[in-house]
Amino acid sequence: MNEIDSDTYAAKSTELRDRIAGLPLKVEAADRSRAEQGDLAIRVFELSQSLQQKWLTGDYAEKRKLLQILLLKCKLDAVSLAPVMRRPFDLLANGVCVPSTRGDRI
Repeated sequence: MNEIDSDTYAAKSTELRDRIAGLPLKVEAADRSRAEQGDLAIRVFELSQSLQQKWLTGDYAEKRKLLQILLLKCKLDAVSLAPVMRRPFDLLANGVCVPSTRGDRI
C-alpha cells in the first residue's frame, strides 16, 4: 500500500490551509466588486440622463472630458470621422437586443 510521507503531507496541508485562509478575502473582494459595479451602473445611467444638458451648457474642457468618457476611439471611414463608443454607452446608444423577449406579445 502506498502511503504519503510526512513531508508531502505537511506541504500539502500548509498549501490547503493557506488557500482556505485566502477564501474570505476573495469573497469580500467579489462582494465589493459587485457593489462597485452597481454604483458604476447608477452613475452611468445618471450621466446618460443629463448628458445632453451637460454638452449644451459645458465649456470646451467639459465637452472634452465628456468625449473622453464616452468615446473609445474615432476612426476614419472614407471621408467621415466615425466615433466608437465605450461600453456601456454603446449599448445605451444602440439599444440592447434581447433574444429571449416575446416581441409585442404580453
